[in-house]
Amino acid sequence: MSASAVVRQSDLRRMAAVAREYGVCVEMEVHGTIIRVRPDTRQLTEISEPGRGGSLAQWRSRHENLDIPFSQIPKEPIQPPLNHREARAMAQLVSVGIDRPIDWYALKNFGKDTQKKLSDRGFIGVGEVKDKLGNPDTVWLTSTGAKAMRDQHAHHQKYPIL
Repeated sequence: MSASAVVRQSDLRRMAAVAREYGVCVEMEVHGTIIRVRPDTRQLTEISEPGRGGSLAQWRSRHENLDIPFSQIPKEPIQPPLNHREARAMAQLVSVGIDRPIDWYALKNFGKDTQKKLSDRGFIGVGEVKDKLGNPDTVWLTSTGAKAMRDQHAHHQKYPIL
């Protein structure tokens, strides 16, 4: 019987993807052993931004905010921040589109509390017909919610956090 590997192949692939995308050395310690993955520096001068084209210098100029200290990054546009249930529901609703009603039970972890929070913020619209448990028959993304999610996405693109 052979011993198991120190690092799984899937972990190495993820580390390599981060190293390649950001041009940095990625390091992980497992049971006292340090595993480092570095991008190929010969390719860094030639590669383009993943999936978009352009030189490394252009990519760095677009992502110059990577060097901003964490304390100086402005707050996210959605305040207070969405919790994980709200963020997941909003991501699903954004994929459906604005003012396109869907059944509330199609959203995972979308209970009354999450419905109320998003509805109070004006991010979702809620159908008037209720089931026997008091849940609405349909929910939909409002234009306010779509704008907030666009602003949130733009903030995350401008100030990425690894």
